[in-house]
Amino acid sequence: MDNAVFIRIRIERARRKLHQMQMQYGGFSHPKLLRQSVELDKLLNNYSNIPMQERRPPA
Repeated sequence: MDNAVFIRIRIERARRKLHQMQMQYGGFSHPKLLRQSVELDKLLNNYSNIPMQERRPPA
């Protein structure tokens, strides 16, 4: 599995976790949600730093 695919999987997991936590804690001001949001931001930044040709899904 290449790096772009691995990061996309981690992004989707982080998004789901953030959504679940938001439902549980009711808002984005809870410290746990803020930490999860920062983690998701880091993953998104890592993905955006991958060259475009590596991000394309296989044909």
